[in-house]
Amino acid sequence: MTEHSDIPISLRKRVFKLLDKDPLLKPIQICNLIEGITYEQNGEVVTQYKKQWKKEYKSQRGLIRSCPDDVHNAFYKGILKGARDVLGKLPSLVGVSNWKPTRAKNKYWVFKSELGRIRFFETGTVELWVRKPASDGKAMQLFSHAFTWTKLVDSIQAVEDFQKTLMRKMHTLFDYGQRVPYMKVTAFQGSHRFTYVSGDKSHPTCGEFMFEYHAEVEGARRLFEQMENFFNQFSTNVGDTRSKPLGRDYSV
Repeated sequence: MTEHSDIPISLRKRVFKLLDKDPLLKPIQICNLIEGITYEQNGEVVTQYKKQWKKEYKSQRGLIRSCPDDVHNAFYKGILKGARDVLGKLPSLVGVSNWKPTRAKNKYWVFKSELGRIRFFETGTVELWVRKPASDGKAMQLFSHAFTWTKLVDSIQAVEDFQKTLMRKMHTLFDYGQRVPYMKVTAFQGSHRFTYVSGDKSHPTCGEFMFEYHAEVEGARRLFEQMENFFNQFSTNVGDTRSKPLGRDYSV
């Protein structure tokens, strides 16, 4: 029995499980899908469970999306060494900083600021959502606000080690036009840093193609683009000599 009602706890779990699969289900539809109950007898209880599910979904499961959204257009992920020591300091910062615990099963902590948001796991994984316009430097600034300014991390070496593991995640969506079954394909995650997800809570009607690469690669790509633009502009200013006929070069 639960404190919420005199209905066995298994009913609450079954209602939550159905809503996880399809958040658009109405209480009467839920009652029709669960054997042994009717809407006339249990409709009010199921309605209350749906309200509880919505509240829990927002505070725990839907706190931060797995991909960039309209506000946070870049997602980064890195590994912080010494996570156990950091976790030991976090409780003392509740109420005096932007760090807050969650009731999620994997027990992560959340940090929010004007630069973006961070999700910190017991394993040492740090996920950063950077607000527009995003950049690698802005991601590290967000990390500094959360960890170094609060004195959770006081070692320059720890910051440098984290920066070396920093990965940037990009994604693209394909909308199927209707709700699709949940599926996650990770066969190429280890070799190509590619993952396919369909029917998750953030995009229930879409297939998501997600790619990860080191943040340093993004910096190298931008540098190459800048060099290419420079040489194109230089070529325009002095004239493109490649189109001129070549003189005698005394080759055989």
